[in-house]
Amino acid sequence: MYQQLQGVSETVNRMDAKIDTLAAQGVQLSDHEVRLRHLEERRLPQSTMTWLSLAAAAGAAFMSAWPHH
Repeated sequence: MYQQLQGVSETVNRMDAKIDTLAAQGVQLSDHEVRLRHLEERRLPQSTMTWLSLAAAAGAAFMSAWPHH
């Protein structure tokens, strides 16, 4: 039981150190958030283009399968 408590205590101490490090890097974290949001905004048009390409390909496949007279 004592060893388990020691393990938990060590884990809590490591987490505390990580939290302190992250808090000291607050500016860097906010910059990272801005970069992530920018990447997410750029991703939307790409998915829109994918859907448009898929619709065009489906239309072309449908037209090629349509019997011509």
